[in-house]
Amino acid sequence: MTHAELLWTPSPHRAESSQMHAFMTRMADKYGFAADYSSLHRWSVGRRDEFWREMLDWAEIRPTRPAMSVSQGDGMLGTKWFPGLELNFAAHLLRFGDDHPAIEAEDELGRTRTISYAQLRRLVAGCAAGL
Repeated sequence: MTHAELLWTPSPHRAESSQMHAFMTRMADKYGFAADYSSLHRWSVGRRDEFWREMLDWAEIRPTRPAMSVSQGDGMLGTKWFPGLELNFAAHLLRFGDDHPAIEAEDELGRTRTISYAQLRRLVAGCAAGL
């Protein structure tokens, strides 16, 4: 297998119904580039602060203290991302209270367990009350 060979490609329907496609389309409309992966990639590299600001918003990450800026510094190793941003990670993970899966686990014996967001909130509340 050469480096250029793809191991898997989603069907067009699956690709178009993905979060990636929705984000790409939204950014293409907002910033005026073609709604394709290579254009999104070029934009994300060329306008990295806009890309990451938009990604934070798209992911619905709500910090308890906002960042002073998106990035400070140059290069991958020299950059500090979202300096000053503070996030209550537990509150962020527990922001949903519905029956969608929050945790899906499988043990060594192949037994599976799914915990919904509502169940997880109840379990965490019980643990907090016990403390």
